[in-house]
Amino acid sequence: MSAPESVIELLAKLMRHEQSARDIGSLAEAEAFASKVQQLLTAHKLDMSEIQFEEREQFEPVGQEIVSAHDLGIKRRPKRVRWQERLASAIAECNGCTLLITDHANTVFFVGRTSDRQVCVHIYGRFVRMAFELSEKSAGENRDEQRDKCKEDNGAVFAHWMRAYKNSFCVGFSNAMQTRFYEQRRQMEEAKKEADGEGCSAMVHMRKDAEAIKVYLDDLFKGRKESKAKPNFDSDSFNRDGYHSGQKAGNTVALASHELAERTA
Repeated sequence: MSAPESVIELLAKLMRHEQSARDIGSLAEAEAFASKVQQLLTAHKLDMSEIQFEEREQFEPVGQEIVSAHDLGIKRRPKRVRWQERLASAIAECNGCTLLITDHANTVFFVGRTSDRQVCVHIYGRFVRMAFELSEKSAGENRDEQRDKCKEDNGAVFAHWMRAYKNSFCVGFSNAMQTRFYEQRRQMEEAKKEADGEGCSAMVHMRKDAEAIKVYLDDLFKGRKESKAKPNFDSDSFNRDGYHSGQKAGNTVALASHELAERTA
């Protein structure tokens, strides 16, 4: 089996496990399976043989994959959404891709080889949806207490709190996940370098992929002028409690589990 097929098969297996857990109401297990994707796929890529890498170069050209709000089943915004974009950027960087954005919507583009793009699309979609699901749950758990605090005001005050709480939860969740993705990737790369040396094939492969992506982007944007416009980000009110709740959730979602690794073997 070629390298691209094995990566895709592994991703499909993890997705089936995750969906099965979600179908029987085990949200915690579904979250753990979703987060396990990154660790297993990173390990697979670092251990790729020269033959597998050459097959991948031949059969997986560099291209781009668009992920819109509609694709994720979330609300479309007419501007960029910072927490979604930064999460996407971390996922892209940790999976050998580059991120492109548009100023006119919360849409992202992953640029890289076929299986890398597919991995990014899956991980990004799963964790964006997870952020919204957990923010709704957390806001609901604090709803009654906050409604009591706002009872002397009109309903608009409570509605504003709900929006700010959920958005800030997502920001905190995203920031925590970014930190953990980068740290996990760093640790795995350092372990590989220590085991095989600085010039090991895994590091060479990553540099070659980065060079191929640069060639693709240079050709894509050839003749275009760099935009000097100020970034068009959506703005939402900040809620300290929501942010810290989201950060806590992002720090407790499992990124490694021997039990899950055995189940997916």
